[in-house]
Amino acid sequence: MKNLIFFVVLFFIIISTVIIKNKRKSRYRHVINIVFVIAVLVIAYNIFIGPGYRFNSYSAARANSFIEDNYEWIDMIEIDGNEFHFFFDSDNDKFRTVFVNKLILGYRSHMSTHLYPHYEDVIRTIGSMSVEDNGKAYSAYMVESLDADVKSIAIIDEEGNVLISEDISNDKTTQLAYKYTGMQNSFNCELVALNEDGQVLYYYGYKHGENHLSDDEYKWYAY
Repeated sequence: MKNLIFFVVLFFIIISTVIIKNKRKSRYRHVINIVFVIAVLVIAYNIFIGPGYRFNSYSAARANSFIEDNYEWIDMIEIDGNEFHFFFDSDNDKFRTVFVNKLILGYRSHMSTHLYPHYEDVIRTIGSMSVEDNGKAYSAYMVESLDADVKSIAIIDEEGNVLISEDISNDKTTQLAYKYTGMQNSFNCELVALNEDGQVLYYYGYKHGENHLSDDEYKWYAY
């Protein structure tokens, strides 16, 4: 509604400006003004009312074309001014994660991922997404563990170095978000679950050594 009000106000401002300018008549001014109004309104629509744009991040996440009105909002995590929002789709029994991009004015969301719940697993991911935006790469996760031996989750690089970690409690969700630097990205780094000694107990992704890949096989595996 706020976006519609803004659009209407902008429309009347433009029309008023055009009327004032038309007082100074010229042969082609009327045509030029019509073209100008149409161009500005088209641009304004795409920026301020178009799919996924809103003035606050939650509304932008809800406006994502993949998010239905009945989806349950779970939580969000912010990184570098942008946000990842986590939803649950009870009709299809899937989790959804959407990326909300912070603009100069307002927010826009047009990317999302979905996950299978994997209720049978002792550690499972509620939300997961890796994106590249304006030359920057991010990953965000929301994880729940039922394994008492798991004390933290971490993103590690190819050499096994911990880039970032967060403590995790049994039967509680933990969020983790990371901004990659240099040559790092989600393809050469891995999300893992560690015990209190820092040993890897589980890794998240497709099973190592497997070539047959499907969405429901993207989950946690014992290391």
